[in-house]
Amino acid sequence: MAFMEKLRRNVFGVIGTIFLFVILIVMVWGDASQGGGGYFDPSANVAGTVNGEKITYSELSSLTELYTNFEQQIKGQTEVDRDQMQEQAWNFLELEQLYIQVADQNGVTVSDKQLQDHMFLFPSQRLQAITRDSTGNFNQALYWEFLSDPERLLVSNPPEQIVFFKSLIQLAEREARLQIIRLQLTGLIGSLYPRSPVLLRDEYDMQNTQARGSFVLFGSNMIPDAQIEVTEEEAKAYYDGHVAQYKQEASRVVRYVMLRLGPSDKDSLKVQKKFTKYINAMEGATTPEQQDSVFGQLAASSDFTTQKFTGVGFVHAKELPIEIRDTIMKLTAPAVIGPVVVGRKRYYINLMETTETEAKNNVRAQHILLKSAEENDSIKSIADDLAERARNGADFAALAREHSEDSASAVEGGDVGWIMDTTQFAVEFKDAALKASKGDIVGPVRTVFGYHVIKITDQDRRGYKLRAFNFDVAISSATRNKLARQASQIRKSLEEGENFDSVAARNRMRVIDSSPLTSPNNPVAGSWKLAAFTFRGDLDEVSEVITTDDDARIVAQISKITSAGPIPFEEKKEEIIAYLKNRKKVDMLKGQAEKVRAGLSTGDDLAKALTIDSTASLREFTNVSPTGTFPDVGQDPILAAKVFGMKPGEISNAIKGARGYYIVKLDSLSLPDDAKYDAEKGEFVKQTITQKRQNLVTRWFIDSHNKSTITRNWSN
Repeated sequence: MAFMEKLRRNVFGVIGTIFLFVILIVMVWGDASQGGGGYFDPSANVAGTVNGEKITYSELSSLTELYTNFEQQIKGQTEVDRDQMQEQAWNFLELEQLYIQVADQNGVTVSDKQLQDHMFLFPSQRLQAITRDSTGNFNQALYWEFLSDPERLLVSNPPEQIVFFKSLIQLAEREARLQIIRLQLTGLIGSLYPRSPVLLRDEYDMQNTQARGSFVLFGSNMIPDAQIEVTEEEAKAYYDGHVAQYKQEASRVVRYVMLRLGPSDKDSLKVQKKFTKYINAMEGATTPEQQDSVFGQLAASSDFTTQKFTGVGFVHAKELPIEIRDTIMKLTAPAVIGPVVVGRKRYYINLMETTETEAKNNVRAQHILLKSAEENDSIKSIADDLAERARNGADFAALAREHSEDSASAVEGGDVGWIMDTTQFAVEFKDAALKASKGDIVGPVRTVFGYHVIKITDQDRRGYKLRAFNFDVAISSATRNKLARQASQIRKSLEEGENFDSVAARNRMRVIDSSPLTSPNNPVAGSWKLAAFTFRGDLDEVSEVITTDDDARIVAQISKITSAGPIPFEEKKEEIIAYLKNRKKVDMLKGQAEKVRAGLSTGDDLAKALTIDSTASLREFTNVSPTGTFPDVGQDPILAAKVFGMKPGEISNAIKGARGYYIVKLDSLSLPDDAKYDAEKGEFVKQTITQKRQNLVTRWFIDSHNKSTITRNWSN
């Protein structure tokens, strides 16, 4: 175990060499165009398929074992849920196969050089976990050293350890390949969103145009249901005429109960005493300074242990957990807050100090990379020219998209995000960026990758010093066993034919009915196992006890199986009758609305309408955008279209909407002018295009996933 002993001393990390890159790429990936890795055992039983491509039990088992060993050997977990590890392994294999297929269909490839560069620049979380120094920080120098020659370390270790660490390298490369494919697909699919100046200005105007005015509402709820008759024949005629809109996919409904794992009274008692001591100590502290002092006294006692979220000393805002970042940034030190939930744990947090200048510099940067394995005067000359053009006002993002050889960031205008002292970047790059200020053009900077021209787009040196107490209860094995027994008993009762609602009532639980499910490709109640059961089982079949990622237990029963085709009329009859009644009510209001409109003249206040017809109601609206909501109406596209097509002071005719009739008077319309747009254009365009492209890519991938044929022949 010499290797693990060294690992615990944080002497080194284990990373793939260029030699191993080549070997493992050949071993693992084979020909990506064939849709999978060459090491899959074609003779093994099939655990599942993705659009016909097989995922074997051997492959699923190997990856599950690797995940389990990682949790035990690297993260130090003594108890690892193998079912959860198997679920994670399947999810990765399924996603991997989908990405490979989509990449192949769209001509997206990943070269060995791209993979090597990505591994240098963006070490995986798994590899970072085994390349930290004694302070817990990622050691980039050691990482680069063993990126060049890991065999020197591995050769003296037991064979099983060599296999384990090489397998981690292998997995990190597979994960990196998927990241590169996603980045390239993002550029490919995202580029379909038009960068039209006209469309962008229309989008800006849509978000920033606001209307103020009032409207008279003749709502359909003014007419009682008893006054309206809709026969079954009318409803059936409407159904027959609109049967296309009532088509349904094949679907299934599953009923289930979820048993949440919680602490027993005995589990809670010890922590409750500690928590009570904290509360009692804080009761007499009425000022922030007093609370800070009490917190410090408790932290110094043997009963309390403080936790720091990241690092030591002043923590930068970007390093704060997202759950507390906004709150902490608004506080004045000293201060105590809580309870707050961070990573599923509850904390009471003491903000000890803040600083505007003492935290380490953090910058956001863009870069242009010109690759060069060694010093090259001609390439440096090109980089010098690009830097000069940027300093003279050229659009840096445009230069990056045109010239940068970092394909991952070029599609985003060279943006590499926020850089901190702990960020895994080339040392020369990071040092140069962190010494600069917002707006600076830095470089060219020489690294092992080539020449970088860097632009600093933002800067922040705010810092926060925190400490915290956690009062979460550790759940005992006895409590876990009791929950498992209860779930098994519920399952047994259902298997014996007892009514689900009766079983649930006896156990003081609520039965949950899923919405109609049309595909096993999405989890149900957060569980892929439940989704697999729902589409594998027969009507009234009872599931095994299913354990979720957060250790809850689910027992389920399939309650409905529906074939594809029109939804039967009987299931839609009441909905259609209600719709037709509302439509008749709206039609009845037409004459009433037109009579009121006829009594109004240009310049009248709409309050006059109520003197003509006291049954109408008057509503005012302010700062409503074209996609906003109106009082008592919500969103109504017909009403919005009319409002934003009017001139200030104008009174509309009677407008028929989905909920009744309207008469609108527009008081004012606020349109953003060119000066406002020009001042906000840069950031607006960047954010809008980024968001639209991300949404486009997300929708596209979800659609691709839902259209895929995915089978799972296993469940735990």
